[in-house]
Amino acid sequence: MPLGMSVIGIVFAALVAIYYGWILFQFLRSRLGPERTVQAQVVGKSRVAGISKTGGTAYRYAVTFEAEGKRRSFYVSEFSWGGYRKGERGQLTYKGKRLIDFH
Repeated sequence: MPLGMSVIGIVFAALVAIYYGWILFQFLRSRLGPERTVQAQVVGKSRVAGISKTGGTAYRYAVTFEAEGKRRSFYVSEFSWGGYRKGERGQLTYKGKRLIDFH
């Protein structure tokens, strides 16, 4: 096997390992990381269309908060999404990328 092919294989394997390591890190951070509660404000809402498993249109709903000078977006249910109002202030409780409560 030419040297160039083995180097490409090693680089590819390293990139795959880094990618899956990052996914594992994000998963563990969202499950095992600390739960945080901060003062926040709703700064945006979005509804993104996609294709459902049956071929129809499916939507994902997201709410964006600003807290401590940073913006954080969380996916929420359609029912929950309707209850958030832009400019609304309250206490945001989250763990990793999972929204726990906002009141």
